Amino acid sequence: MINRHDPDSGKEISLGCFIFGGVIVSVLGVFFSLFLYFGGAARYMQSAGSDPGLWALRGLGPGMILLGLLSTGGALIYGLHKAKTPSSGKGIQQTDAHTRVVGKFAFREGEMLTSDWQWEAYDDVEFYVKLQMSDQRIIEFRCAQETFDNCGDGLFGEAVYDGRWLGRFVAYVGGASMPRDPFVDKTPE
Repeated sequence: MINRHDPDSGKEISLGCFIFGGVIVSVLGVFFSLFLYFGGAARYMQSAGSDPGLWALRGLGPGMILLGLLSTGGALIYGLHKAKTPSSGKGIQQTDAHTRVVGKFAFREGEMLTSDWQWEAYDDVEFYVKLQMSDQRIIEFRCAQETFDNCGDGLFGEAVYDGRWLGRFVAYVGGASMPRDPFVDKTPE
């Protein structure tokens, strides 16, 4: 599902299009190569060398194959690089003073863990927190278990993050909320 609040969701769609488009161009390149080589060679031999016609276009098929492979390979390498570095921040910590915890999730080997006793038994658990930022964007962050434990669903607070890594979340006490929260404040603008 496309998350219109996440600026990186368009990159995922673009990568998918480059991969799919590269495969399609490569397959078409194979068919063009076969057609141009065999058809062009047959036409060239039939005309006794006077009509090169399709034979002159024989580089089109391998060129399409190469273009498709480069597109697919480049998109795969870029996507794997981005997936390998989920906390790929620029080393600059950013603070958002009015964030709201929308949800939190714990995963182990692709399986969602729902109770704290489940992730306490394992060392390789990945923790994620989904936050609504002060500008209404909803972003999912990876974090440590200690930060995960501080994030209760629906809490408002201050988030300190670096890229996609949530380093700290401090909840506000006393019912503080985001200014003009569309989920709480139903008054017209």
